[in-house]
Amino acid sequence: MPWRSRRSFLKLGVLSSAAAALAACQRAPLREAPLLNLHNWPEYLNPETAKRFWRETDIFVNQTFFESNEELLDDLKNASPGTFDLITPTDYMVRYLIEQGLLLKLDPAQLPNLRNVQAAFRSGRAHDPLGEYSVTKNWGTTGIIYRPDVVTEPPASWADFWALAERHSGRTVVVEARDEVIGAALKLLGYSLNETDPGRLAEAERKLLELRPHIGVNSEYFSMFQDGRAVLGLGWNGDAFVIRHEYETPVNYVVPREGTLLWEDDWCIPTTAMHPRNAHAFINYVLQPEIAVLESSYHGYATVVEPALPLLDPVVRNDPSLYPPAEVMSRLERLQTFDAETLQRRAEIWERFLAG
Repeated sequence: MPWRSRRSFLKLGVLSSAAAALAACQRAPLREAPLLNLHNWPEYLNPETAKRFWRETDIFVNQTFFESNEELLDDLKNASPGTFDLITPTDYMVRYLIEQGLLLKLDPAQLPNLRNVQAAFRSGRAHDPLGEYSVTKNWGTTGIIYRPDVVTEPPASWADFWALAERHSGRTVVVEARDEVIGAALKLLGYSLNETDPGRLAEAERKLLELRPHIGVNSEYFSMFQDGRAVLGLGWNGDAFVIRHEYETPVNYVVPREGTLLWEDDWCIPTTAMHPRNAHAFINYVLQPEIAVLESSYHGYATVVEPALPLLDPVVRNDPSLYPPAEVMSRLERLQTFDAETLQRRAEIWERFLAG
């Protein structure tokens, strides 16, 4: 069963050749050209989903990729109108895109399968309270990944992670995600991961610089855990699932007791989309239970399609790292958007951290 990271660096398209795209455009005419330009995290769409959608609708999915929300934002601002029809930003970026007028309001009449989305993800989300601009694609958490055959004292907190990183210096990695790494240091200090106070951010930077000599920064850490180059990491729950099941490597995943990030990635349609009806059709398509199962079994992240839950492989459905119990959920925090001054301050902290 092939699980994939939402953010691995593989540059694989679904059906990306120019010849295939041309063939799609030469099919029976629709109100819009039978094409959907999807800008997505790498390895975050099951190729089978795209193939089925093409077979059933004649709409060809042409995928391009981004590696971070900030890269996605740059792409949206710099691309020609019509370049992207559908995108998958993370929740905090969705809020910013809404504020900047870069997202199209969704048409509920074109999304009858919204009824399948769990109520908690259908409305009341802080970044899009009425669900007017986004539909949740998947969700997950950021925490501690470790190999229990090497790290014999199980970490339970961010404080433990800092201590164990020193003990396993050179074999500890963190994912390349600025606000999540800074957020871990803030949670360690007892602050919100959305902290904006300059003094508290400076404290977090000092903690990060204590950590830096012992770690590498790498999102493509699957093989590193497999061959033992990494035994401890700050990463995503879905990645731990991939390492455990696809790479057949014994790893555990922990949500630290101080708390951590709950993130979601969303389906959104840019205001400049050339094929918005096709984008609506695709969103509606992936909200079908059997397609949601196909998707979740590919990349290993939690689905919000309620009728899909009993259809999931029990290995997936019963994994508490993917579907945490209520007690763990109560310790999670969502990332908010920041003002320009705070963004600049966080960017500078991250650059100094990367520089070591």
